[in-house]
Amino acid sequence: MTNKTGHDSYVRRLNRDHYPRLHLYLKNETDKLIFSLHLDQKQASYQGSHMHSAEYGGRIVEEEVQRIKSLIVRLVTEQRNKAAETQEEKKPWYKF
Repeated sequence: MTNKTGHDSYVRRLNRDHYPRLHLYLKNETDKLIFSLHLDQKQASYQGSHMHSAEYGGRIVEEEVQRIKSLIVRLVTEQRNKAAETQEEKKPWYKF
């Protein structure tokens, strides 16, 4: 989902409650994708504010970073394997 800043924003709840939750922003630059991740501990504590209690480090955030990295590695590996299989299929059946 794209938010007010123009970045894509994703939320992953840690349980059935609305908080705590992991909040990920993605920013697409010319040659790279930038990830910004934090843990929202609770909703804003006063009316009219968008500020909340967020943590940008710690065990939960680090575990999520590792989970996202492993997903990316798996996806890249699958794409490379598919590309290699496609190249193998295109090889001629005869040799010179």
